Amino acid sequence: MITYYLVNMGCPKNEVDGQHLEGILADEGFISLPEPQDADMIIVNTCGFIEDACKESIHAILEAIEYKKKRGTTIITVGCLPQRYGKKFIDSLPELDVIMGVGIEKGFRSVLKKYKNKNLKTPYVQISPPFAYGEYASHLREVKGNHFQYLKIAEGCTNQCAYCTIPLIRGPLRSRPMEDILKEGEELVAKGAQELILIAQDTTSYGLDLYGKPMLYKLLKETAQLPVKWVRLMYAQPYNITTDVLQLISDKDNICNYLDMPIQHASHKILKKMRRNESSLDIEELILTINKNFPDIALRTTLMVGFPGETEDNFSLLEKLIRKVRFTHIGIFKYSQEEGTDAANLCDQVPDNIKEQRYNRLINMQNEISREKLQNLVGEKIEVLIDNIEENTLLGRTQWDAPEIDNLVYIESDEKRTAKPGQFVKVKILMGFEHELVGEILHEPT
Repeated sequence: MITYYLVNMGCPKNEVDGQHLEGILADEGFISLPEPQDADMIIVNTCGFIEDACKESIHAILEAIEYKKKRGTTIITVGCLPQRYGKKFIDSLPELDVIMGVGIEKGFRSVLKKYKNKNLKTPYVQISPPFAYGEYASHLREVKGNHFQYLKIAEGCTNQCAYCTIPLIRGPLRSRPMEDILKEGEELVAKGAQELILIAQDTTSYGLDLYGKPMLYKLLKETAQLPVKWVRLMYAQPYNITTDVLQLISDKDNICNYLDMPIQHASHKILKKMRRNESSLDIEELILTINKNFPDIALRTTLMVGFPGETEDNFSLLEKLIRKVRFTHIGIFKYSQEEGTDAANLCDQVPDNIKEQRYNRLINMQNEISREKLQNLVGEKIEVLIDNIEENTLLGRTQWDAPEIDNLVYIESDEKRTAKPGQFVKVKILMGFEHELVGEILHEPT
């Protein structure tokens, strides 16, 4: 029996890749362990998107190296970090036994077979071009019973945002055939998924490369035909969001009234320097249209502070937009000067202390908005999906909250022993805070 421990770093898209790796590992007879100390093999699926993510991945690798020193553990490092840095990464970590980038579908199974046959010559290095997603057999994906599952619909990104490393790491947009996505969706539902979350680097461009035009509307409509309670859309770049997609989200009962739409900034000058596809006017008009015509849709966005050349006047436009729009959720990031990106070479870099001040100003502003929005839900009766149980408390989410990043509902109830993760309950909201709701169960779980 050969055992392994896998650690996934970074985003849900990376998590899906890790699940495919686990499927291949299981198919080859390897056994997963919940802790690394007794594993024959430690696999680190790295993230290389920004500097902080790189540091976290390096930390995980160094921890694995300590296990190698103690008991000779084989260390396999895969994913974005070696893909991004190539030879520099390889030369800096001679302790690694296997190094593979993101295009590993042709080599990973071969590595496992060589390891089993004791003829794996280390270091084994393969940094190949990013694969065309879909070459992994979906039935091999190891989902481990989670009731929400990410469904990756495309790989890579053709946008050339000045700050972003994704095209450098993952290559251009490569959409999966719709029939493959729907087949995998069926399999995930059959394995117990109650919620399917469509993800890609740019979901609204889905199909542009494969079918000659965006096909998100059709894919979303077909996915909603599956026998699944919730379908959620993430990473929807605003320039390809269409009225028919918004109408579909609003009309279909099993599509969550939720849209994750990263806009990055509200200054036309900064958006142009970022090489974004939309102007500040385009963004504001789209958001106001959504709020007016589709008020039930909760908007999540991503904003960046401290991009090179951002002045106080530019930043004040962000504050003004947040006050006007009142997003349900905001992810706020401080600009990171990433090697290999065009923005890294701009001369007007913003000092770190200014980035920190602006970050905190937006966080404080959004916290006030979030608190008001959640307090307005007090007294409402809302359907909640149970995610977890901690001691005597059920933790769940509404349809307006994505897992692991948005608000939680805390439930104290005599019926708590009858509810399990993956079940839906009707909850009366009793209290609202900045990022949490507190409620009580009204009906037995379904």
